[in-house]
Amino acid sequence: MHLTPPNLSRIIAVICLIGAGVHGHAQDGIGAMAFSDLFTFEVIEGENNTYINTGPDSLPPDPALHARCTALWPYHLYLYSIFSETYGPEEQLEELLPDITAIRKQLRSLLEAETDFKELYLRSIRPDQLAPLPIDSALRIAAHFYYLHLMNGEPTLHICVGINKVRELSKSPDHPHHAAFCYMTIWEMEDSFGPWSTIRAPFADELEAKPSGERIAEIEQEVYERIAALPEMRQALIDAYERKKEHLNFELVY
Repeated sequence: MHLTPPNLSRIIAVICLIGAGVHGHAQDGIGAMAFSDLFTFEVIEGENNTYINTGPDSLPPDPALHARCTALWPYHLYLYSIFSETYGPEEQLEELLPDITAIRKQLRSLLEAETDFKELYLRSIRPDQLAPLPIDSALRIAAHFYYLHLMNGEPTLHICVGINKVRELSKSPDHPHHAAFCYMTIWEMEDSFGPWSTIRAPFADELEAKPSGERIAEIEQEVYERIAALPEMRQALIDAYERKKEHLNFELVY
């Protein structure tokens, strides 16, 4: 999904919000479900083609997981989009159309083979205790989802699952979950571009003139600093935590 906010002239802003078997293992924290039962797919009929979209299931077979999987759907989407090898090129699934049974079987096979992703993902499903997330760290992570760079020669602001420098911020095993929470916060804002609209004025004319790549890199860092300092971004993170904390396995410290 691509949205271009008003009054940015040639400054392009893009937001990328990516949109059952019973044979699992109890030690996974998902009872008798298979790991792959936490995911689903849909067949979408386009004007010129038919394609498949895969993603987390907000209502997996176990009703005990419905509240968590619904509340954390954008969080889980982030983890799936970034860390799963199954996400992305769905051509191998589309080749099986219209055999829905074969598609479901192949998707299960792909997901069950992803042992590293499975372990990472299930840390949000099981009652694992993750490291606390200080609010200043959360602000820094959230700000880095507002990625200013050159794309096809145009100054471009991406708010995106993957087009950013978020993963470079930390090697901690808990960082993917902290980043997923920050992404979820931005996803659920009434206006995800609001922080950018608030801080862009000092750069608007310069960006309109298409500065050099070196200057864009400097402004990029200023954007991070300014967004991280916004009281409204801080409050958005706190509000998201208060709404979701019963489903999160870490504490936001503020």
